[in-house]
Amino acid sequence: MKKKLIYLGDLVHNYISKGPFMFPINIGYISSYTTSLYGDDVDIRLFKFPGDLLNAIKKEKPDIIGLSNYTWNLDLNVKIMDYCKTVSPDILTVLGGPDYVVDKQDAYYYMKNRKSLDFYVLFQGEIGFSNIVKKYLDVQNIEEMKKSTIENCSFYDIQNDKLVVGENQLLSDINS
Repeated sequence: MKKKLIYLGDLVHNYISKGPFMFPINIGYISSYTTSLYGDDVDIRLFKFPGDLLNAIKKEKPDIIGLSNYTWNLDLNVKIMDYCKTVSPDILTVLGGPDYVVDKQDAYYYMKNRKSLDFYVLFQGEIGFSNIVKKYLDVQNIEEMKKSTIENCSFYDIQNDKLVVGENQLLSDINS
C-alpha cells in the first residue's frame, strides 16, 4: 500500500518581509508523534510558507492537510483549504490550534460556515491529529469518517445539521 501523503503547515504571511520566522515546533511534535504510530503508512512534510505549500499541492496532491490555526492566519488557512477542495474534494482538511470558539453554539457556526474544513483538532494536537490519521487509514473516506466521533476532534455533520465533538483525552507524556 502506498504511504498516505500528509502536509502539515504553520503558515505565516510572508509577502511583505522576510521576518524572523522560526520553524514551528508544534507541527514538528505532531509529525513526530504521528510518525511514531503510523510511520510505515504515512509520509509527512512540513511547511511554513504558503507559497511552498501551494507549490507542493500543485506538484503532488496530499491525502491530508493539517494547518495550525491562529487569529492571524485563519483567513490564509481557509483560502488554502478552499484551494485544496478545488484540487480534489477528497483531500482531508484539518485545523487545530487556539483560534477556536469555546461556546458550543458558536463552535457549531464556526464549523458549519467553513465548508472546506473537515475536522478541527481540540486541545493537544498530537492525540487528535493521530486519531484522525488512524481513522483515515482505516476507512479512507471523509464521509465514512464522520459516521462516528473521533477523540479530541470536532466536525460538522451536514446530514444532521449538528456539531459532533469527540471525548477529550490529554497526553500526559509526549514520549509515550
